[in-house]
Amino acid sequence: MIPEAISRRVGEQRKLARSAGIAFALVFIMALNAHASSNSELKEQIQKIAVNYKPIESLPPGFFIRVEQETDNTWDVKESSRTRLNGRTNDRQEIIYVSRDLTYAQPCYDKIRYQSRGKHQTTFECSPIIDDNKSYTPCVSSLTSTMGVASAIKSFVAIVTTLGVAAGTHKYVDEEKVKNVLRQDRALLAISKFLEEDSCVDMLRKDALSLPRTGGL
Repeated sequence: MIPEAISRRVGEQRKLARSAGIAFALVFIMALNAHASSNSELKEQIQKIAVNYKPIESLPPGFFIRVEQETDNTWDVKESSRTRLNGRTNDRQEIIYVSRDLTYAQPCYDKIRYQSRGKHQTTFECSPIIDDNKSYTPCVSSLTSTMGVASAIKSFVAIVTTLGVAAGTHKYVDEEKVKNVLRQDRALLAISKFLEEDSCVDMLRKDALSLPRTGGL
């Protein structure tokens, strides 16, 4: 009888273990699917985000992410914060601001020498001879591109008026380059973390407001 009871108990434990394993596997798969779905939705939001350049002090609350380029299309997140991040430790790093509502993003440069704010786009004048190459500026950023026609005109005028000293290029923040960084898995993880924190704070605030108030004596 005793061996039979032990055998029955072992069989029951095996069934429980098998059921627990199946349940764990299902939960794990559901978590992966939820994560993939969340990332997909976040990527869709980032695809619609507006990208330009505005004075840092005029930006609404958001997140700052310091990223570092590993390969041509791969970026790693080195630091993230709700307050502005300044400077970079090497020329492969960029600092990107993302608004809390995910409607706007831009690089956060330490220094801007010459800029022109158009109706839809801000451009920067860059001249290799007189630029500050030690600071983080649009002229040394990987997130800007060159405006061909404007750069050709600038160089032509510089040759005539300054003997070429001011020759250079017009650059602008490249929307697709910024979005490419933000679509990276590690950048999505950093953004998701901030969004989850904000969601928890909003929920706690709503709960606090819903509590009954006690009148004073």
